[in-house]
Amino acid sequence: MSSNHYRSLVRAHQQRIARLRESHSRKIHEAAKHGEAVRKTAVEATRAQSASTAKTKQQQAQRYDGLRAKAETDAAKILADINREMVRLTADKQRLDKALEREQINESRKLRAEQERLQRKALQDAQAKSRQLGSLQVGLAYQVARADELERELAKLKEPPEQIQILFFGADPGRKSEKALDLQNEIRQVNAHIRASKHRDALKVDSHWAVQAEDILQALDESEPAVIHFSGHGTPGGHLVVETPTGEPHVVPLQGMLRAVAGSKRFLKVAVFNCCHSHELAEQCSEHLIAAIGMDGAIADVAAKDFAARFYASIGFGQDVHQAFDRAVTQLEMKYPDEAHIPQLYVNPLAEEGELTLVKP
Repeated sequence: MSSNHYRSLVRAHQQRIARLRESHSRKIHEAAKHGEAVRKTAVEATRAQSASTAKTKQQQAQRYDGLRAKAETDAAKILADINREMVRLTADKQRLDKALEREQINESRKLRAEQERLQRKALQDAQAKSRQLGSLQVGLAYQVARADELERELAKLKEPPEQIQILFFGADPGRKSEKALDLQNEIRQVNAHIRASKHRDALKVDSHWAVQAEDILQALDESEPAVIHFSGHGTPGGHLVVETPTGEPHVVPLQGMLRAVAGSKRFLKVAVFNCCHSHELAEQCSEHLIAAIGMDGAIADVAAKDFAARFYASIGFGQDVHQAFDRAVTQLEMKYPDEAHIPQLYVNPLAEEGELTLVKP
């Protein structure tokens, strides 16, 4: 099978896994809702002033409990489907890697055969025209030129990948409280994972702390980054929380941040909003960029840090945005499974497949 066939299979697996994860999340929420209904009706039953009312409430509680149990069973089945799909995805990724390797070997063989053919032809021409000094000089010049061309191509292959700049915004108006975010440790983890990646020199992180609203546009215009990363707080509705000059919270409306992103699409490719309730902002930003990542609800600080570190490490290994996001979510599934459904990736449907790979060796 060709690599295109396995690439299609991998994409299909990823899409099915995404749909299954959405279904799993809905079932978990449904089970929680019925569980809360069980608790409420049970309390109402204990407070009922008549035996008939208490019995009715108990029956309701039993019905809700049955619905809860069914939702949990459905969620477990979906999770099993996800695991099976992950196994198939891993197998097809391995087959894809092997197919790519085979194609590369075949291409190399064709290239060597063509080079040998050209060399034989050049030799035959040189022998046929060995008595003609002018023809010999032409043949020699051709060989020199060919060697120079191969040397230039080899030098180009050895050139490092184009450097990708990541603009990191950190804002935590509550950093002096007990609920302060560990933003400095997050950027430390990100930098450490990038340094441990294969193409560490291709990624450069420029961090800005205690960010105020006016800092965002200034930093975008100065740096013209390919990626922006916002860590801090978000509010329901997709608004970001930055700081005032006195360290107080200031809410940047979704439309304001969206306009800043859309106005930077000439150089900006990916936006990562590593803060609570940011999925709506990310979804709208993806209409102007290649892709965007946001959080569908509140996410724990430790999970957010691990997600960011793994995502950028995978980018540093040359993986595309889809693969890096999947790696980061897998990290959460292994360490913080209750948080794994929160990150959401939105890819612009007009983006070409090659554009999703930020680091291109």
